[in-house]
Amino acid sequence: MKKIISIILSFILIFCVFATAPVVAADDIDITSSTVRADLASMGEDKLSYVSDSYCIFIAMSQYYDLQGNLRSYLYFNLPSWAAKYQDGLCVSISTAVSDANYNITESFVNYDLQFVNKESTWYKFEILDLPNVEQTTRRYNIAEIIAKDAQTSLNFYVDETYIFHGIENDSIEVFNQEVETITITENEVSFFCYGEDSAFGKFFGEYDLMAYGNTYTDAWYIFFNTDKKIDNLLEVEITYKQYDYHLSYGGQVSMATPFTESEILDKVDGIQMDDDKDSISYHEQAITTVLPGTKRVSASNNFWGGYATKYEDIDNIMDLRSYDETDENGSAFVFTEQAKKYTWGVNFLTTSKKCTQDGTVTCDIDGSGVSNTAILRLKFEINGIVKNCYAIDTPSDDFTGNSATTDIESKFEVMFERLIMIIGVSMLIVLLGYLLPVFKFVFEGVAAVVSFPFKLISRLFFGKK
Repeated sequence: MKKIISIILSFILIFCVFATAPVVAADDIDITSSTVRADLASMGEDKLSYVSDSYCIFIAMSQYYDLQGNLRSYLYFNLPSWAAKYQDGLCVSISTAVSDANYNITESFVNYDLQFVNKESTWYKFEILDLPNVEQTTRRYNIAEIIAKDAQTSLNFYVDETYIFHGIENDSIEVFNQEVETITITENEVSFFCYGEDSAFGKFFGEYDLMAYGNTYTDAWYIFFNTDKKIDNLLEVEITYKQYDYHLSYGGQVSMATPFTESEILDKVDGIQMDDDKDSISYHEQAITTVLPGTKRVSASNNFWGGYATKYEDIDNIMDLRSYDETDENGSAFVFTEQAKKYTWGVNFLTTSKKCTQDGTVTCDIDGSGVSNTAILRLKFEINGIVKNCYAIDTPSDDFTGNSATTDIESKFEVMFERLIMIIGVSMLIVLLGYLLPVFKFVFEGVAAVVSFPFKLISRLFFGKK
């Protein structure tokens, strides 16, 4: 999760037209203790019209990440002096319901405790505690009223406003003050498929999908998912992720499908022994990418006897897995067969390179990349001839699985047989040269005698030497 903190989002929506919230960068500000005046000023809500010592006035709601990457939710409202005594016993009634498969919303209001943060004059800042959807990419809050938990008090005032927050980092969060269409990602899986030729040495001993030393592989990263709403044709997918690069020392050869997740690297599990002098992990900035239909070309380079052979393959950016059979046009197994059994859609959002080099007799160095904090932000799709552009409700994930794109067992045996024939041929050539060496020696000595004869004759005639 991105730690850089922005001081707040803008919430002014006029005439019910939604707008993207501007951001003010403030790396050194702890939003959990920033003043109510500073927060409201950054939102453009620092207005005298909100000041009253007679009436409770709702001002705004905000969400943003603190310095530890935790999403915090705040309410700002005017609390007159006669109501200030209730500041430690307030709660807010909120519905976090979202639209169902038919785009209908059934509200369900729950009271959430408010915790006082700070105030200036009659302006108060409260944190909303224990909201249930803070891990999701799109978060909806229908605020009904603010009330005192003590039933004997007379404090309660109606709000009747809706806030929808979209995004998982401060510098790209959007906020809407009216209803927007959403779609829920009901289940998903992040996975890479490693393209490249596996080790001939491993195949010779019956071990498949091992990385060959010196080869350059391509990991094609996909997110597979289902949704709560029907989609006829997927037109556009917006995905966010954080890429990291690693350098690891590993014992023995490594499978092309080994998933070096962030937790596995940091926890030093699955046989990985972190070496402070060699092993490392470095992070890119959180990225947002938009994927459109089409194809992408991936490549993998094979190193064999000091030479390189690069193979290319075209892969789909967006896959409707309902249209894929278990075998391709050549009768080979479809590489995404297992995913097609569980998910409707697959989207390639990133490609990275991976390489394994030998470092000693029993160890190797692996250089590759992984992803964390991956989630779907938005889907644009067609249903019954109508185009929808919906904000996705998804939960970011740091986990992923790994796969080898070379799943055709028959072709593996063919490659193994070809290399075996090559090894046998080279071995026979070496043996044959061994048998022919005496012949080559006899021929060489004969040629040398013929070439040297004139010189020896001249030497004997003029110098009397034999």
